[in-house]
Amino acid sequence: MAKISATEFFRFENFDPEIIGKRVGHNRTVSHARRERGRTIIGSLHGHPVFELCELAEKPGHYEVRFDTCGWTTVTTRQAMTD
Repeated sequence: MAKISATEFFRFENFDPEIIGKRVGHNRTVSHARRERGRTIIGSLHGHPVFELCELAEKPGHYEVRFDTCGWTTVTTRQAMTD
């Protein structure tokens, strides 16, 4: 299991849209973005977004999570999604 550092960047109470590509582990980064759906935290592996957690603007207190292998169905990708 990879060790993710700076886990505070994966919480909405620390949301900062200026966080883009912040390194949080080996080949892992996190970005924050404001999108039409709402505030979104994106976790990437090797620059590819493997998960997105969105706080839904139209439904306060509701969240949506999306996972994507980006075509790389490997053990490393699966572990990054789990991390």
